[in-house]
Amino acid sequence: MATEEKNDGQILTLENGLRVIFVKTQDVATAYVALLVDCGSLYEDARISGISHLLEHLIGEEGKTKEKRNRLLYRVERTGAEVTQCTGHQFTEFQLDTPLKKWALNLRLFLDMVAGLRCTEEDFAREQKVVLNEIEDNGGSEATYIFGLEADKRAFGQHSLGFDVIGSKNTVSSITIEMIKAWHKRFYQPQRIVLIVVGNLNLERVIRVVKKSKLYSVANRKTPIRLPPKIEPDWDAGGIIKGFDKNIVKIIFPMPSFEDEVDGALFYFVQYIFDDKSTLSLSWEVERKLGIYGGIEAEDNKTVCGCYYEVTLHASSHKLLKRLERKFFAWIDAICERGFSNDLFARIRNRRKQDINERKSREGYWWRDNHIDYIENNRLGSARLFVDINAFDKREMERVFRKYFGGKRLIFRSLKRKR
Repeated sequence: MATEEKNDGQILTLENGLRVIFVKTQDVATAYVALLVDCGSLYEDARISGISHLLEHLIGEEGKTKEKRNRLLYRVERTGAEVTQCTGHQFTEFQLDTPLKKWALNLRLFLDMVAGLRCTEEDFAREQKVVLNEIEDNGGSEATYIFGLEADKRAFGQHSLGFDVIGSKNTVSSITIEMIKAWHKRFYQPQRIVLIVVGNLNLERVIRVVKKSKLYSVANRKTPIRLPPKIEPDWDAGGIIKGFDKNIVKIIFPMPSFEDEVDGALFYFVQYIFDDKSTLSLSWEVERKLGIYGGIEAEDNKTVCGCYYEVTLHASSHKLLKRLERKFFAWIDAICERGFSNDLFARIRNRRKQDINERKSREGYWWRDNHIDYIENNRLGSARLFVDINAFDKREMERVFRKYFGGKRLIFRSLKRKR
C-alpha cells in the first residue's frame, strides 16, 4: 500500500489499485464519502449512448419492491444516512453522508452496493422506463440546459461530448441487461475507482473496513477499453441557436492540456478573476463552468479528450445581453492589452488567502467537494490542494490569461422564439 502525504489529507493506493483520499476533520455528527468510477459517457459511442447513466440507476436497485428490506441501499438509508449518485461525461459519482456512529457499517454496505450488480430483469425494465421518462421530460427542461446540449452538438459533432449523458430514446431502448452487466464488469474495477473519505475517523480503521468490503475483492481485468479520442471544439461552429425563451450567450475558450502542469496551475488561479464581483455589475449573472475532460487515470492512460473553459452570460432582455457581451469582451481585451490592475490582482490574492485560512474550519462535505473538483482538474497526486498564490508571478499569470482568453473562442447566442 503506497501512501502519499498531502498538506490537506492523505492519498493512498491500495494493493489492488484502489485509490483512497482521506481527510480527518472535527465533524462530530457526520462522515462524508464519495466514490468516483472512471465510467462516464466519454467511453460510449453513438450506439450505446446513455449506458453509463442507466447502469448508475441500477446500482442499489436490486430485488422486488416488497423485498426492499434486503437491499443494501435500504439498509444504509434506514440508519439516517443519505446516498446520492449521478453520471457525467468524466465519471459516475456516488456519495454517502452517514451518521458518524454508523459510519463503518454504512461504508462497507455502500462499497458492497457499488461493487455488485444484483438487478433482476424486473429491476432493469423498471429503471429503463424511468430513464426513458427522464429523456421525455428533458423536452421541458430549463432553457439553459437545452441550449447547452444544442451548443455541444454543434461544437463536438459525433464525438461523445456532443451527446446527452442520459442518451436518447433509441439508444436507451436498445440496451439490454446483458450489456449493462458487461459494462459494469468492464469499468467498476478497483484500479478505476477513487474513494474519498472525510470525517473524524481513524485512517487505519477506514482501510480495514475497505478491505472487508466486496469492492476490495473485485479482480481487476484487462478488458480492452476504448479510450475517447482527443478533441477540440469546432472553433467555426458558433452562431445563433433559435427557439429559446431565455437570453443566453455561451462562450468556449481553450484551456491548458493536462500535460502542461505549469500553465494548468496558473490557470487554476486565473479562474478566480471570473469570481471577482467587481468585474461586472451585480445585475449581471456570469455562470462559470469548467470544461469537460477525464481526470482519472486508468492503467496509466489518461482519458483526456479535450480541455476548454465555458462562460455563460445571462440577461433579462436581448438588449441587455448584447450590452453585457460587449462589456465582457472589452474587459477581456483590456486585460490582454494592459495586464491585471494592481487592485484586481490584490483581490485575487486575497480571495485565495481567504480560502486557505478558512479551510481549517470547513465542514467535511466541503473537503469532499473540493477533492472531487481537484480530480476533475486532474490534480490527483500531482499537486497540492492549496498552493500559495505568492508562488506565482503576476506577469506569468498575465501570460496565461492572454494565451487562453486572448485568442480563439467559440460563441453561441440564443434567439428567442417568436410568440
